[in-house]
Amino acid sequence: MELKYNINFTGNKKVDAHFRGFTLKSDQSVADGGDNTAPSSFELFLASIGMKYKSEVGPMRFMFRLFTWFIAISLIGTLVGCAAVDVHSKPGTTTTVILLRHAERDGNSDDLNTQGLKRAKALADLVSPIGVTAIYSPDVPRNLNTVQPLANRLGIEITRTPEVSFFLANSIVSEILDKHAGGVVVYVGNVSGNLQRIYRLFGGTGTGPIGYGDLHILTIPDAGPVTVVKKAYGKDVGMK
Repeated sequence: MELKYNINFTGNKKVDAHFRGFTLKSDQSVADGGDNTAPSSFELFLASIGMKYKSEVGPMRFMFRLFTWFIAISLIGTLVGCAAVDVHSKPGTTTTVILLRHAERDGNSDDLNTQGLKRAKALADLVSPIGVTAIYSPDVPRNLNTVQPLANRLGIEITRTPEVSFFLANSIVSEILDKHAGGVVVYVGNVSGNLQRIYRLFGGTGTGPIGYGDLHILTIPDAGPVTVVKKAYGKDVGMK
């Protein structure tokens, strides 16, 4: 059977693909110049691969292949991530984003250890006076517990993102720049890929936060380059 595709550009960076009576919509994130009204074409491509293989192979083989794709894409992102992304806050605003890794844990535990709990309190002590307006975290205990003392002190509800958020990084960045323009937003991530990707999408260059206690403060203006200030927290309570 011959399969015909009709591709239409529907405004800005929106693209509609029509085939077999279906319409598939795509867009780009705000950070990439789009309106974030639909998944990007790359996100749709990744989703199609996942659906195809999950329907053809067993769950364990599917998870193994998904893991290898994830590692490959993470490495590619690291190799090409040196160039800054052209990203801006909404006109007339400057948005500040504070990026960090979750605090310490033991082995593969999802809970913070004693030192991690101390570092979470140190984070609250350092960051609470600077006007934080929103806190984002993957729905993972070690991440949530890192920012929970800060959230409690400020009376802010943590916005939870999916546990595996690497492929949703564009959407997370777009939401923060759209909903919290002019604010101060904290995002606590993981070194497994999402934190580095989000760092680059916010205009950071080089390597984002990796170590426990790394704190990168990105100032995103409505015009001009993003500036990054790299700090560390927790040293005042005897941590490395």
